[in-house]
Amino acid sequence: MAAALLWVGGLRADRRDRSARVTVGVVTTAYGGLVPAKTVLPAGAAALGGAARARLRAGRVPVLGRATVEVLLPAAATGTAATLTHTA
Repeated sequence: MAAALLWVGGLRADRRDRSARVTVGVVTTAYGGLVPAKTVLPAGAAALGGAARARLRAGRVPVLGRATVEVLLPAAATGTAATLTHTA
């Protein structure tokens, strides 16, 4: 969300403005491309966890395939975070 706001702010600001140049630079770099992935991956894991919890509360067994993805998404988020530290 913050990255999107910075991006929109960079579009609206004057190109000669330093903050606009920094914002546009962050969005167009590898780092800027990884930030949305780092945000989406944990959100997906949380959504799958919520679905599994709802199934358990309803007395149904959670789907194992979803559980596998639920474990892999945070692992991918951790890998993305590690990549972000090396691209910054």
